[in-house]
Formats: sequence, structure tokens, C-alpha cells
Amino acid sequence: VSFDDGVHNTLAAARILEEFGMRGCFFLCPSIVGEKDPAKLERFCVERLQFVPANFLDWDDVENLLARGHEIGGHTVSHVRMATLSEQTIDDEVGLCRELLQKRIGAVRHFAWPFGRFTDVTARTVDAVYQAGFETCASAERGCHTVAHSGALRDLCLRRETIVAGWPVRHSLFLMARSIKAAGP
Repeated sequence: VSFDDGVHNTLAAARILEEFGMRGCFFLCPSIVGEKDPAKLERFCVERLQFVPANFLDWDDVENLLARGHEIGGHTVSHVRMATLSEQTIDDEVGLCRELLQKRIGAVRHFAWPFGRFTDVTARTVDAVYQAGFETCASAERGCHTVAHSGALRDLCLRRETIVAGWPVRHSLFLMARSIKAAGP
């Protein structure tokens, strides 16, 4: 189970996971962790996330999640659409994200790019993720992984099912079953 962006309300999700003996991976943008300035929060949410202003995790929250067995992953420094960036900016957003997180919390193994669609990333971006030292690169594309790999971008990146807390359970189960069925035998 994973969560993008580092929104403060994911702490409630972490507690729910823990009730069932589960842990999650929380993908963070280090530039917004601990930010308290309402104007900066509003600008970040509207311009970068395209949703209403929200509060974000602070570094104490992040350390608490780690202490409780959850993982922290990178989500770029500033939540940018990776497919539109120059090579240098890609390297900076990915590499600096890992560097800042490592300095603050230690090992960081996983990365998920902002917006999560294959149209939001390039092969160059995925290369930068692995060159920076991340072990995985996660999309937000639905689907199930199979044994066969063609080496295409879509096969190098983990797929993740999106589930919204307010959805009926049957809706989420349908979407997961559809992904499994589409993967074939």
C-alpha cells in the first residue's frame, strides 16, 4: 500500500494499516515536508498537486512513520511533471530528492513519479531514477505484473491500483479483479 505527496491525513491511513498488521510506503517531496506557511502550502497544492490546500507531514511525522515500520520513498523535490523537463532538471529533481531524504532519514529505496501516468514520464526519467540509486520506480497506472517483460518503459515501472477511501469496497475489488484478469494466465 502506498501514498503519494505526503499529505498529513495519510497518518490516519497508517494507523488503519497498522490495525491490520500492514505497513505502507509514503512517497514524499522533501521541499514541502514540514512547511507551515499557508501561502506556500496553498501555492504548492494548487500549482503542483492541482487540489485544494492541505497540510503536509513534518519531519517528526516522517520519523514516526519509520519507527512504526513504514517506508518512505521519493516523489521528486517539488512535484513536477517529469515528461516536460530537461535532462539536467530531471537529474536534479530525482537525485536531490534522494539526497535530501537520505540526509534526513537514512536509506530510501523507492521512487514514484508525480501524476503517475506513463505520459508523465520518459525513459530518460526512469534511467535517472535507477542511476540515483533508487531500487524501484512506481507508476500510478493500474495493472498487474506478469512474468514476461519486454523491456519497455511500462515493464520497468511498478503498477499500482488506485483506491479512494470513500469508494464502496465492491468498486475497489472490481478494479483490482479487472487488472488481474487483464494480465492473463
